[in-house]
Amino acid sequence: MKMFHFSGHDIPRADIINARVSCSYADLTLFVDIELEGGTTMSLSQDDSLVFMEDFIKRIRDEHGTD
Repeated sequence: MKMFHFSGHDIPRADIINARVSCSYADLTLFVDIELEGGTTMSLSQDDSLVFMEDFIKRIRDEHGTD
C-alpha cells in the first residue's frame, strides 16, 4: 500500500477521497487540501503540496500512458 508522509503523518493513498488545489501563478504558490475517509480535511504545506501534486501527476501519466 502506498503511503504519503506529510508533516509527520503517514496517510494511505487509498484514504484520500478528494483534493482541492489553490495556486497563485503571480506568487508562485501551490497549496493542497486533502479530504480523507471519515471526513477529515488536511491542509498540506507548500512542500508537501508539491510532493502530492508530483505523485498525482505521475499517477495520471502512468494510468493514461502519456509522457
